[in-house]
Amino acid sequence: MLLATILGSTLQPSMTAYDLRCQSLTDPEAIQITTPQLSWKLKATSKEAKNLRQTAYRVVASSTLQNLKASKYDLWDSGKVDIHRQPLASSTQVPR
Repeated sequence: MLLATILGSTLQPSMTAYDLRCQSLTDPEAIQITTPQLSWKLKATSKEAKNLRQTAYRVVASSTLQNLKASKYDLWDSGKVDIHRQPLASSTQVPR
């Protein structure tokens, strides 16, 4: 399973995610939990960007890298989640 986060505006994102982790692991081949803890770090995409904060997130999963690159999220799509309404993805239910 391949996971990716998509953050910011789809037109001109001002932040990008890196150091994506699941259960504190980078690129795990498998996990045995239905509510994994997901985490990431953010960085500005330009030196001019200041006072940025994350206001939403979206987590998607695809069975292949080709599907992921083609925006075919055949395993899971959390949809946009506003952070002020829900905590970060620490307890997001991932379908089996």
